[in-house]
Amino acid sequence: MLPVPMSIYKRTELVHPLAPENEYVEKFSQSLNHIPKLRYSLGYDHQKRELCVSLLEAVGCPLTKEEEPGSHRYIGGTLTSNGGQTEAQTSLMNRTPHTVWDEALLFPLSEEERVEAELTLTLRHCDPLLQAPGSRGNHPESG
Repeated sequence: MLPVPMSIYKRTELVHPLAPENEYVEKFSQSLNHIPKLRYSLGYDHQKRELCVSLLEAVGCPLTKEEEPGSHRYIGGTLTSNGGQTEAQTSLMNRTPHTVWDEALLFPLSEEERVEAELTLTLRHCDPLLQAPGSRGNHPESG
C-alpha cells in the first residue's frame, strides 16, 4: 500500500460575528504570507509531442509544529485537454521551507490540444508514519 497523500495546509478558523472587520482583514493578510509558491518552467517538444514542466521548486513553505519531522512532499500535475486527463508527479522529497526537484513532469500533448489544454500543479505532503508496513513509498497515490 502506498502512503496517504495529504494537503499541505489545512486551515479552519471561526470568525466571530462581532469581531471588528479590520481584525479579519489582518488575519487574512497574515495567512497570505504563509501560502507557498511554486516555481516552474514550461516547454514543448514538437518532435516528441509532449509538454515538459521542469525546474520545479516550492518556496515559502513553513513547517508547522504539528507536522512530523520525517514527512515528505511532492508535486502532482494534471493536464486536462480534449484528449482527456493525464497525471504525473515528482518523487518524494524531505520537507524543507525551500524544496527543489531535479526532475521534470512530462505530459503527452498534441499540437492541436495545446490551445485548450489546462495544467494544474499541486504541492502535497504525505506522512511516512501513515504508510502500510512493507510499502516503499516511492510514488504516493494521487487524490
